[in-house]
Amino acid sequence: MTDHFRQAAAEALSLPERPAGIFISGDCAYNNGESGDYAVVADLLTPLRADGAPVHITLGNHDHRERFWEGLKEQKEKRPLADKQASLVQSSRVNW
Repeated sequence: MTDHFRQAAAEALSLPERPAGIFISGDCAYNNGESGDYAVVADLLTPLRADGAPVHITLGNHDHRERFWEGLKEQKEKRPLADKQASLVQSSRVNW
């Protein structure tokens, strides 16, 4: 999966026009959402984040929310809703 992620990220970064956002639809972890899984995810996101690409991630059934945020704490945004993690991606044709 890591190789596929790297390839997809490279393809997104090579587009002549950047997408409005990049979506990763969980699972970010292999099995139980271990801390090491999210360290790998954070590392894989580096080229996208360095390019300024907005990345939006949904967690899957194998993910562990607290460990996920611990592993990506530098990328955590302020929560618009106190007990939820939500974001809005606006583009010319659709809002997600």
